[in-house]
Amino acid sequence: MDSVGPVAMIRFVKTFALVLVLGLATAAPDYALEETPFQPEPQATAARATSTARDPHTALTRLRQPEAPAPAAAPTAVTPDLAVMLQPLNQIRTSLDRKPVVWSNALAQEASVISATASSECSYSSARKAVGSASAIFYWAPGIRRIDGASLAQELSPAFVVSEWQSGGEDYNSGTGDCRRPGACTTFSKIASPKATSVGCAREICPNQSQIWVCRFGGD
Repeated sequence: MDSVGPVAMIRFVKTFALVLVLGLATAAPDYALEETPFQPEPQATAARATSTARDPHTALTRLRQPEAPAPAAAPTAVTPDLAVMLQPLNQIRTSLDRKPVVWSNALAQEASVISATASSECSYSSARKAVGSASAIFYWAPGIRRIDGASLAQELSPAFVVSEWQSGGEDYNSGTGDCRRPGACTTFSKIASPKATSVGCAREICPNQSQIWVCRFGGD
């Protein structure tokens, strides 16, 4: 080092410093100069997905339930076809050698008027008064009282009602058409009347659940 002059020393130091700087620049990692493409943050992506799922139109499509069917109409009381009373009535008549009667809608309408009139009080006496002297017969039945105090109409069939009317037959004299005991077979005698040719019947259910059955005969 003693043989190196000041100028040569200075040049040597400069050269060494330059080589050192260039070496460090060459060894720097490549990624420091590369451009990294933009990647969305996971939280932002999830937020967008949640926003889409909550879209009101999409939600309504997913959550829409099938429409419930319209409620069925409330059931109504069914009045029995009272024309079926014709058969048991004619069975009584044929057993007495009487001609069968035929059904009459006009007489059924008259019977309906009688039963409706009797329903104003809906008692046995009101039914008897409404029938009066007409060629008609009636049957009255009270409602059944339930435990809770409410009344319920009895379930009576047309055949049962006719069987109740038939009970007076034992006092009926088919030869004379009279009752052996006065008033004991008034109803039965109208059923068995040889002059009767037609019949029509009706039934009325009263608010107190009593019921009135009426049959009106024609031809006599």
